[in-house]
Amino acid sequence: MTRRALLRELDSIDESTLRALLAADSIREVVIVRHEGAYAVKVKFGNKDVYLSSRRNEIRTYKSLDTIAKQFREMGRLIITLDLN
Repeated sequence: MTRRALLRELDSIDESTLRALLAADSIREVVIVRHEGAYAVKVKFGNKDVYLSSRRNEIRTYKSLDTIAKQFREMGRLIITLDLN
């Protein structure tokens, strides 16, 4: 399944929405998952699981766990789950 098809099937959020949800303490969990040879970020809030999207409305992927850790540390989120399944 392509990234666009996956995003049509699932909801996604952009970084500004993520920052707003974090500021409002509305995030239950942030999970790093494997996706197409890289890593993606799944965000759980309310009864929804959504992926962090890029500016092109695709699932945002990262090559490095360090990059994700740095980004979320800067946003004030210090606990993140890593799912390598």
